[in-house]
Amino acid sequence: MARVFSTWDGTLVQMSRGRFEGTLELAHGEKIQVHRATGNQEIFVRGQEKSATCTFTLVLPESENCLWQRRSLSAGDLVVRSADVEVHHWAGRQAVNLSLSVGERTLRDAADTLGVELGAFRWQALRPEPVVFQQLEKLLRSFLASVPGSAERSHLEEACLRTVVEALCPASKKREPSLLSSIRADLVQRGEDQMRRQLDGFLCESDLCRELGVSGRTLRLAFQEHYGLGPIEYYRVLRLNAARRTIKNLRTDSESIASIAQTFGFHHSGKFSLYFRRLFGELPSEIGRYTASKKG
Repeated sequence: MARVFSTWDGTLVQMSRGRFEGTLELAHGEKIQVHRATGNQEIFVRGQEKSATCTFTLVLPESENCLWQRRSLSAGDLVVRSADVEVHHWAGRQAVNLSLSVGERTLRDAADTLGVELGAFRWQALRPEPVVFQQLEKLLRSFLASVPGSAERSHLEEACLRTVVEALCPASKKREPSLLSSIRADLVQRGEDQMRRQLDGFLCESDLCRELGVSGRTLRLAFQEHYGLGPIEYYRVLRLNAARRTIKNLRTDSESIASIAQTFGFHHSGKFSLYFRRLFGELPSEIGRYTASKKG
């Protein structure tokens, strides 16, 4: 080791001699951050990071030559490090680092939604089921390749959180669910039926709970289990899909996109366009123009 650097977050980085060549891919979501780094030099990182996040690093075949907290691990292991643990990482030449970072409160909220109680952890090397490890690797790579702010990235973010919680489950204590799975499925179906009957947007979570006779937590748990979305977020998706179908089927110019948005409970055109683009990757006006061009 010959070159020494001090980074912005307080960690110390040492690097071997020679010209450095490497890559860094970084992607942010609303709740998580994913990065993939490669390098042709030996790199040693030590120090206390300032960010209050938990980090999950996948040990890939290309990173078996690394040392985590002075330990050698095998491909398929998952390194878990909480924010208060000092970084002590040595990466060999041509190593690949694929990691996810998330706030501990966010992680525990995700676990709570899934009915899992996470224990205390500072630094661990876990061995999740191979299918879980492979799924997490696939999700992280897809997240890196996704478009910022897109509906795809939002869905991938939630899937990443669920899979991380699933990987932690062997080291966690599961709570007994408040309802059997079949009952939750029936609850979701009844909730969705109620939503479809009232696509004008005048339905809030308390209304649904009152109609279905359940608590808000039970309702959220059921919808998260089945769709990976909260009930109100799912309700919005149903209304956006209904609005999109209506826009695509426009036969005259007598009905504007703004009035269609109003019909389905979107009374702010800017927010309607924002939600629409996040979900479908295009603006409602772009669908309208395409539909008009087909008729012409």
